[in-house]
Amino acid sequence: MLNLYTNDGQRLFDGAYMLPSLVSGPLFAIGATAYAITLIGAWALIGFVILLLLLPLQVRFKYVVASKT
Repeated sequence: MLNLYTNDGQRLFDGAYMLPSLVSGPLFAIGATAYAITLIGAWALIGFVILLLLLPLQVRFKYVVASKT
């Protein structure tokens, strides 16, 4: 029973620790992209779109590599 309480407590701690990143992460990405667009121009937007398109591929590749170890 103590192990269940410990796991629940750890999950609550992790949630409270990661919540600010959940809010500030997208805001930081939008701000950084806007700043890059002002410096570089449309190429920054193209690069950001390519990054977003390749993100699912990176996640899939992570699971493929993790399953082989």
